[in-house]
Amino acid sequence: MQLRFSTTLFKPAPVVVAAAILLQACGGSDGDFADTATMSESSTEVASIEDTALLPDMYSEVERESAADTALYADTTALLFADLPDEGAEAGASQVEKATVVAPTRSDPRVAYWVDPRLTFSSHRKWGPVKQVSGRNTELYTVSEPGVVGRGSDYALSRVKDPLNSSKSAFRHRIASNFPKWGDTWRSEISANWSTDGTNVIRGNEYWMAWAVKFNSDMLQSNSGEASILDFHVVPDAHDSNPHSPFHLFVRNGTMRIQSKSNPSYVTNTRQSVDRKLWEQSNPGADKWHYFVMKARFHWDNGKKPYIRIWKATGNGSLVKIVDHAGPNAYNDKATYLPQKFGLYRWDKWSGPSTRTMYSKGFYVLRATSGTPTLNEQSMLALLKGV
Repeated sequence: MQLRFSTTLFKPAPVVVAAAILLQACGGSDGDFADTATMSESSTEVASIEDTALLPDMYSEVERESAADTALYADTTALLFADLPDEGAEAGASQVEKATVVAPTRSDPRVAYWVDPRLTFSSHRKWGPVKQVSGRNTELYTVSEPGVVGRGSDYALSRVKDPLNSSKSAFRHRIASNFPKWGDTWRSEISANWSTDGTNVIRGNEYWMAWAVKFNSDMLQSNSGEASILDFHVVPDAHDSNPHSPFHLFVRNGTMRIQSKSNPSYVTNTRQSVDRKLWEQSNPGADKWHYFVMKARFHWDNGKKPYIRIWKATGNGSLVKIVDHAGPNAYNDKATYLPQKFGLYRWDKWSGPSTRTMYSKGFYVLRATSGTPTLNEQSMLALLKGV
């Protein structure tokens, strides 16, 4: 039997998100957009795409993922409008202008790493993420739904509904003073698998990356101490004495900050490493999502043209570039990969509230190469907004 068919019959329509071009002159609150942004969303349950196993056997793996993406992203279309000044009109007049942005999906061939709370834990095997909570680290796909128990009926890591929009999804990360520790630390993290299999960020390559966080108030107290919520981890050589990651996003006593470290020496030690504070924000608030989009090339050699650019949006606000750093941003280590990690990690003596709670939208890493859709800060934001 000869099967002949066009694969275009099974390709999903592009996931189109019309993103608002919001100007400073345009006021408005999150509530102004709430109904429009969710008008096509009907399910209030955490999304699952396990039904793709029922697709016909003639589907290739790529076609299965494309069909799954059709279902997964079908309800992510949101039209947001902003009145923009018409340069040719009288003062006070305006016109409506729409910018159409296409968000990448998990079947995009440029995807290196995709950890998504809309997907069941068992669906993450392809990208090899590892849960690091307490006890032995295990691959994320082995975690039973809805997550990893901390103590009693309280979960340390779980898939939940978005606390601000029950039709969307999130990971909930929680550490507590009475939760079991990972060694001498408290953790609720998801990590790359520390390998060269292509799912970890590789030194010298360019990537687009995106993540989002929402804090509970227990994270933002003046006595909450410090916690890491994202880093690209150091993979030290045997003779190195610097245990600190070359990129870190911290929260300390209610202030977020981004640190970058580098050292071109064959022997990496703390004293000779350059430490830069790239950005900080006090009192970020617990009532909105904080969206981050990053484009970077990590390297210790300035001749390789390393750089870090980061944009941030808060709630329904527009993206603002918060970091534009050119120059060394990594260590001269034998390992060429910088495993990405996100979640909650606390190492100092416990202080303040008995818990720390944060929600995340997962973590997404795509190679910065040409393709369709075009990757830029807006398309990566559209990805996050659809989660």
